[in-house]
Amino acid sequence: MAAQTKLVGNAEESVGLTRDSYEYGESEFFPVLDAERVLLSSRQELAGALRQQSLNFIKLSAAAAGGIGLKAAAS
Repeated sequence: MAAQTKLVGNAEESVGLTRDSYEYGESEFFPVLDAERVLLSSRQELAGALRQQSLNFIKLSAAAAGGIGLKAAAS
C-alpha cells in the first residue's frame, strides 16, 4: 500500500513538472497527457489496493467472529 501511495505522489509531481514545462513553452502537450494518464492509472491501482485491503479486513473480521450476523457474500 505504501508503495502505491508513493507512486501516486510521484505521478502527481510528474504532472506538475510536465505542466510547468508545457506552460513555459519547453515541451509539447503530449507529455502532459501522458503524465495525466500515468497519474490516473496509479490512482486506480491505489483504489483497487484499498478496496482489496478492506475486503480482506471484512473477511478476517467475519472469520474471527465466527461469521455471526454476517450473510455469505458473493465474491
